[in-house]
Amino acid sequence: MTDAVIDLDRPHDPSDDRPAPGIRRFRMPRSPFLALSILLLVLLGGAARLPAERVPAIVPVRVGESIYLDPHRLHVLSPPSAASRVVTTYSLPGGEVLARTPIGDNGQLGMVGLVASAGDMLLVSYQPVYPDPPTTMGIRLGAAQPSWKVPAQLVSVSAATGLGLLGSSDYQDWSAIDVATGKLRWSMRTPEDGELTRVGKASRA
Repeated sequence: MTDAVIDLDRPHDPSDDRPAPGIRRFRMPRSPFLALSILLLVLLGGAARLPAERVPAIVPVRVGESIYLDPHRLHVLSPPSAASRVVTTYSLPGGEVLARTPIGDNGQLGMVGLVASAGDMLLVSYQPVYPDPPTTMGIRLGAAQPSWKVPAQLVSVSAATGLGLLGSSDYQDWSAIDVATGKLRWSMRTPEDGELTRVGKASRA
């Protein structure tokens, strides 16, 4: 007969198997599919809080080219060294090419002062070789020939009203034209011993 030792010092109490108050034991789910669902929920929930990455639009602009910004369009004018000047119009904020519009030979244009647009019309204000006066022309986006020309410089464009504000070289004579046709809508001259003040800001689109 084999000897055995039995410890009778303290009887077993089933309450010893229960955790102390305030301590909760974590038990793995019996189903492996439930455990996998919990893991995916945690991972997907954390990923949903990450902000979406915004990819910038890149517009190619070369050295010597000029840029003119409208609220919803960007115009890039080829450099004066080019024999024929071209305006490339991009949409904003996407940066897609809307049109490439030839505006004339460099010798005819002289110095370009402003490029703007309203609807499908592109307006270009330039200073030909002296003594010719400043000139503004309207040309449809992508067209080969201008629709109209007026001997005045472009100051601003209102896309909402379809009007362009023009001024003489000495800023004494002012006029408004229909940007689609170039027809005169109104004109006025600065009063003697007086001055004119523009109120508000015309939008370009």
